[in-house]
Amino acid sequence: MKGFPLLCLPNVALQEVLSTMNPLELVFLSKTSLKAQKVAKFFSKQKPISQYSIILDFENPSLQIDGTTTKCLYDISNLKYMEGYLNNDDEYYVKYSKNHITALMEFARYVIEVFGWPVRQVQLNFGKFRNKNNSITDFLKIHVKNTDFCILDGDIIADRYASYFFKNFQVTVGIVLLSKMSANFRLILPQHIHYLDIQESDYITYDQINNFNFDVLKLCKTKITNQELNLFFKNWMASKSHINLRSFLISIENLEAFDTIADLPDVIKGDPKTVRILHREQVVGGCDIKRNDGTVATLYTKSGEDGNVDLILIVH
Repeated sequence: MKGFPLLCLPNVALQEVLSTMNPLELVFLSKTSLKAQKVAKFFSKQKPISQYSIILDFENPSLQIDGTTTKCLYDISNLKYMEGYLNNDDEYYVKYSKNHITALMEFARYVIEVFGWPVRQVQLNFGKFRNKNNSITDFLKIHVKNTDFCILDGDIIADRYASYFFKNFQVTVGIVLLSKMSANFRLILPQHIHYLDIQESDYITYDQINNFNFDVLKLCKTKITNQELNLFFKNWMASKSHINLRSFLISIENLEAFDTIADLPDVIKGDPKTVRILHREQVVGGCDIKRNDGTVATLYTKSGEDGNVDLILIVH
């Protein structure tokens, strides 16, 4: 800074120089002085700086800053010798701290306050920093306000942590739930989201599914019966539920279950020798069903993970 008085440049020249810096360089520059912070805050409203967004990861504590052509990572480590730019890469910085979550929240708070970059995704593992779960949610509520996507994981029964999270923090687009819940857990979600993926969905009942009205719905390891799924599709065909549904995936017990589930009125069976492309998915066989407003959907199966069978509905 002494050798090159960057902040004394005219605004046009200064903006040009700042636009060549990656996001981490901008953040670190802003920390050098109060004047530098004010300059960074002013130019954060200008392109390309204004186009950056953030991914906050509380599972592997880190903050990622994404742009149209760049991606930078600020990682928290308990290994002191790791601190600094990793392998001289100016887009990957490691911060040493004994308290990972506190260090991440302090850095995230500063970046959000100075640069105003939106947090597009939040990832949290309820089992990894169990005593920090609610304080993380409180931090998100106060400083982040909302995010597009969240991924919630953990190897513990996370009923109370998940409930507190959804009660106090707003997710606007999509939710991926990898965490386990108790058999009696009642999942209450915002109805305005578009995407829901539940990997441990054995606590989800048929009645709960009927209250969902998302564009994309994925349910794995479910206890929903074949008869209930048959009724689910009949209700869709009669426009009684899931009007917004564009894609639906649910794990079923075996291929033979498809015959019971797809016992529906006016089914048109697909040719098992013909491959169709629907929403970039290859579909073989299956059947087409029609809603009473004329909307057509294809119902088919494919091999899922861990040897499971996935039943999939794609609306044309």
